[in-house]
Amino acid sequence: GAHRRDTSADGFYEDSTAVLAFDAWWRQLVHDIYDPQLDASVVTLLQGPMNLVLDGRPVQSGFYDGWYGQVSDVVRAALGKSAKPSGLTTQCGDGTLAGCRALLRTALGKALETVAATEGTDLGAWKKPALCPDDDTPTCDENRPITAGAIATPAHPFQNRGTYHQAVEVLGPLTPGRSTRPTRPAPAANGGLAATGGAPLLAVLGLLLLGGAYTVRMRSARPR
Repeated sequence: GAHRRDTSADGFYEDSTAVLAFDAWWRQLVHDIYDPQLDASVVTLLQGPMNLVLDGRPVQSGFYDGWYGQVSDVVRAALGKSAKPSGLTTQCGDGTLAGCRALLRTALGKALETVAATEGTDLGAWKKPALCPDDDTPTCDENRPITAGAIATPAHPFQNRGTYHQAVEVLGPLTPGRSTRPTRPAPAANGGLAATGGAPLLAVLGLLLLGGAYTVRMRSARPR
């Protein structure tokens, strides 16, 4: 339920406590589940730049695989909602519901201690920046555009990558007394199509009627 958004524009997430806690918990959880089974060195090796990136950031290419499916498999297996993963069998804790639950709680406790070491023991005072300090550290979730032209685009706060994007043109500030309703185009001075005053449908219907009349006339003039 925690959102990565800064609606007050103070430079920090409104749900900073939850975001910081969950991020630290996830890192701890992955290691606590897989280090004993795969070996810590193997888990670290798997976290290559294009593989199971544990600290995947929402860069221009979106999130990489941060062990989401792997953790889901073993937790659902402990819950009895899915079969244990095939192939190299891994599990959450000892594979039982009680064992998995204990591992989750222990990992959360360790994660909170890790964050408290830097943010303090007052959870309400924890702050997660929306932009990286000095724009050079991987400690935040900012989006960094790829510069392909002469002018670079600065990083901006995290936005979930959409399938479709809409560009909106802002013509200028809204002055007092100015209506926000769209205005109709002014009639053309020469009485052309624009003279329909925003109702070009009438002009189109007129063209269709003329075309139909012309077709009828041509058919009547055709030799029988």
